[in-house]
Amino acid sequence: MADHKANQILAAIKSKLTGLLTTGQNIYQSRVYAIESLPAINLKMGADRPESIHNTQSDNELTILVEMFVKSDEPNIDSILLAIRKEIQIALMADETQGLPFVLITLPNGMSSPDVSADEQPTAFATVEYKVIYRSLLTDPSG
Repeated sequence: MADHKANQILAAIKSKLTGLLTTGQNIYQSRVYAIESLPAINLKMGADRPESIHNTQSDNELTILVEMFVKSDEPNIDSILLAIRKEIQIALMADETQGLPFVLITLPNGMSSPDVSADEQPTAFATVEYKVIYRSLLTDPSG
């Protein structure tokens, strides 16, 4: 059985964001941060809600949270975060279906204010949000 469509979307996005010039292979998909080197990206699934229902199918709105992390001792934190954001947007909007036949569209939904953590390894971070509209069967979210 295939994975839930939301999981397939996350996998496609992770693949597209792996190897960006700014973050390289430093891409994670975790709710527990074990980020080893910076700059880095962490993907998280946000809300996944039906937008409309048609007979046997639903159109769903999946929120994808793309967290960006950089060293907080960098002199131009905002510039570095914006450079990462630019690469993310170019990668994801090159194909608004993310190469998946059931994705109708991907829409950028803004960026949070940059913030700095006070952890052992101080980092600056911000989150970019995307909305992915996809279609699934009511009886099987992988179909």
